[in-house]
Amino acid sequence: MSDTVSENTSKKTKRGRKEANVWDHFNKEPVGDGHYSASCSYCTEKWNRGRPEDLKAHLALFCNSISQDIKIEYLEILATENSVKKMKKR
Repeated sequence: MSDTVSENTSKKTKRGRKEANVWDHFNKEPVGDGHYSASCSYCTEKWNRGRPEDLKAHLALFCNSISQDIKIEYLEILATENSVKKMKKR
C-alpha cells in the first residue's frame, strides 16, 4: 500500500494548457513564465517567443524544408481553425 502512495505523490501534475502538437516540429528553450523560444527543426527560422499560431503558419505557409504531408496537415489545421473562429463571431 505504501508503494502506491509514494508513486502517486512522486508524480507531478502538469497544470495549464495542454502543449500544442506543433511543438513536435520545433526545438524549444524556456524563456520564463511558461513561455518558450522556438527554432524550426527543418529550417533555420527562430522566434524569441514561440506562439503556436505563428508556428503553425510557418509550417503551413513559409517553411520550404518540410515534407508535403506536414505542410498539407498544417494547411488543413489552419483552415479548420479559421472557419471555427468565423462561426464563433456570428
